[in-house]
Amino acid sequence: MEEANLQRLIDDGVPEGRGTEYKVDLAIATDQEKKEFLADVSSFANTVGGVLYIGIKEENLLPVELTGMAITDQDIEIQRIESLMRNGIEPRLQGVNILPVRLSSSRLVIVLEIPQSWALPHRVSLKKDTTSSMHATLVVSIPWT
Repeated sequence: MEEANLQRLIDDGVPEGRGTEYKVDLAIATDQEKKEFLADVSSFANTVGGVLYIGIKEENLLPVELTGMAITDQDIEIQRIESLMRNGIEPRLQGVNILPVRLSSSRLVIVLEIPQSWALPHRVSLKKDTTSSMHATLVVSIPWT
């Protein structure tokens, strides 16, 4: 993925929705921020999957600016995200792609591609919080025979 792909999201007016979310920055300093991030990730996995763009400003659900983040060592940032997801979501998510995109401004956008999971439900397990997150609820009735 390249900067031009991200700019196209803005140019085409791709709104936030069931499979797309934009965040200006990666706020995971406090437990509450970590839980919010993990809830966003697990809600995608619990529904249709989706893409989380970190470093894109949105207004009224539309992306408006590639702000990027002032991160010099992208590998350390990716390791932080992987560790947080590994230790903060149960059952463990499989197949999440983390794509760093360095902008011409030298700032970084991180793209998380989160597939729909079949090991449902995923829940935030950070600090013994077992909050299950879903944007939509699917109820399936299976008769016992």
